Amino acid sequence: MTIRDWALARMIAHGSDAQAMGRAGIEVHRTNEPSVTVGFPEPANQPFGFEDLERFQDELPGLEAVVLIKRDLQFGVFEEGRARGIAVSEFGHFRSSLAESHIGDFISREHAYVRSRMSRFREVMGIELVGLDAWRVLRSSALPALILQTHDRYEFTDDELWLLLDKNRDMNPDIMLITNPNAHGVSRRVRDSATSIDVEVLTLDDMRSRLSRR
Repeated sequence: MTIRDWALARMIAHGSDAQAMGRAGIEVHRTNEPSVTVGFPEPANQPFGFEDLERFQDELPGLEAVVLIKRDLQFGVFEEGRARGIAVSEFGHFRSSLAESHIGDFISREHAYVRSRMSRFREVMGIELVGLDAWRVLRSSALPALILQTHDRYEFTDDELWLLLDKNRDMNPDIMLITNPNAHGVSRRVRDSATSIDVEVLTLDDMRSRLSRR
């Protein structure tokens, strides 16, 4: 069974009117909204990249979404997809996005929370999603933009730090941002590991002082 076949079975089981399209696509029919064509790349060790996006768009006319299941994403492909009108997301977010007239307008609850919290800081001139859980923060004055990788669980361990860095190995984030409101700090071990590779690990409460520094 391919990952497309697995996803199709799950969607049909949950009441979606969907059918297979090509080798790795699904067409989802919606009530009172246009149908949506979505591609499902197979799980692989290598990230889903620019050439993969190009191939899926060629193979699936009208492609509007690519859903990644057990597949990492090359940095930059999320924004390239958005420029082409293709939303790149994970399976749960894609299913939720089907309620939108245009699925690219969907904002998850977690992403809305991050955007809301970050927008409260006066140093932030803009914030844009540039990956599945990665953000570019535009700052005032002559300060450079910051790339953030978010993590929403209460505890952030050393193992999770290295796992996230490996999943996003071409992103080079400035900050690993813990967005769970109940998190109040990180361990010395995590801070030492992050410092060794020039990455900061911060909570949302830590961000105010960080935003004013280069």
